[in-house]
This record gives sequence, structure tokens and C-alpha cells, in this order.
Amino acid sequence: ILSQSENYRPDRVMVLNGNATVVDYKFGETHSPVYEQQVLRYQRLLRQMGYHQTEAYLWYFNEQNGLRRVEEKPAQGKLF
Repeated sequence: ILSQSENYRPDRVMVLNGNATVVDYKFGETHSPVYEQQVLRYQRLLRQMGYHQTEAYLWYFNEQNGLRRVEEKPAQGKLF
């Protein structure tokens, strides 16, 4: 995926009927917010390319049932 300043290489991007799904594979790594931010960056770039229906996943191969959907967490606002 090309952006204005960098190139990004997600492990897998699947497109079907105008919807895009991005999957990043992890082998032996433990869960990390850094990985979540990485795959969410890929998802944002796909949206900028015009894919409005997108999903993002991390697939931890060292875990049974290691496929995990990653979603952006809503920003916490202050009441006052």
C-alpha cells in the first residue's frame, strides 16, 4: 500500500464486492498494542483508497484459535 510518505506491506489483503479485509500474520510474538496499531494503520489506508467496508485481523499462528479481529477503540472524551 502506497501512502504519500511510505510504503506499507500487509501480509494479506482480500477484496470481495468492494469490501476489503487485511490480515497480518504473527509467528511466535505475543500480543502487543503495537501490532494492533499496525493493522489498524493498514485498515485506515484501505479506507483512504475508497474501501469503506473494511475489517482488520491479527493471526497469531502459535495460538489455537489465534485469529483476532482488531477494531479501533472509541476515543475517550472528557466531560468537563
